[in-house]
Amino acid sequence: MNIAAFAKTPYVTTVNSSGRQIEGSQGYWGKFTDPFDLKFGESVERSVKARKGTETDPFCVGYFVDNEISWGEAGSLAKAALLSPKDQPVKAAYIAWLKEKYGDIGKFNAAWQVKLDGWDALEEQAFETPKNDAANEDSNAFYTVICEKYFAEVADAVHRSAPGKLYLGCRFAWTNDLARAAAQKYCDVVSYNFYKREIGDFKPVEGEDKPVIIGEFHFGALDRGMFHTGLVPCDDQNGRANAYTFPPTRKSMWPATPSGCPPGAWTPATAGCRISARSPMWSSIPRPGWSRRPRSPWRAGAVRAG
Repeated sequence: MNIAAFAKTPYVTTVNSSGRQIEGSQGYWGKFTDPFDLKFGESVERSVKARKGTETDPFCVGYFVDNEISWGEAGSLAKAALLSPKDQPVKAAYIAWLKEKYGDIGKFNAAWQVKLDGWDALEEQAFETPKNDAANEDSNAFYTVICEKYFAEVADAVHRSAPGKLYLGCRFAWTNDLARAAAQKYCDVVSYNFYKREIGDFKPVEGEDKPVIIGEFHFGALDRGMFHTGLVPCDDQNGRANAYTFPPTRKSMWPATPSGCPPGAWTPATAGCRISARSPMWSSIPRPGWSRRPRSPWRAGAVRAG
């Protein structure tokens, strides 16, 4: 059963980027896709077009693009670029950026405290970024360039392919302030996956004023359904119902973003109501004991931090 097919319920959908990965990168779900690859933006457009009809469906709110990708620590993707092969697009972009900043290889050597014969030496080898102030500063600066390139390319691809639809971000799971700042610059809505009971420790990055959506969360119990609770256990279905109301009705837990924070999203990809990435929350026939409870948060939609 596809909720979107009924043309009665606003929904969002998910698409993905694809293409060459940054060889020197790593992460829980895999390597980071290289946004400097000329085919990167095209891959997003193809993925949107594969969701036929969504681009003109008035009930389609917008698109998540990718999910829980590997942003690493601040500076990590720039360091990964230099560890990659010579023909890696992001590596070529980073070296061009360094050349523009330093001009002469001697100035670069002095700042980074290395001894390279020329820029070719940086291109040819899997270069390990040294641990010093200048190298860290440059790594963080170009990390921001990579992040902004990623979000700019995706935003352009979504808006070209589906004019008038929202780009809902990448559903951050592990992130840092540099990646988050880039997201709020280009996303229409910034999305996060939170598998926790409370979100009171969530703080916006400086200057952040975009709507925020929690794309994934769950609460599981063993009295019904699968034989595991997922990541956030509850005693029973009533406990799940109580936990499910947490974002809007407990004012102290709302993120301090002026635009507010919706607690979840409909997606047409799964039978019934998908409000989790974990099986205890998947159901074609929602249980009456808790299915009524989630309706109450939406009546509290005006609640904001502060």
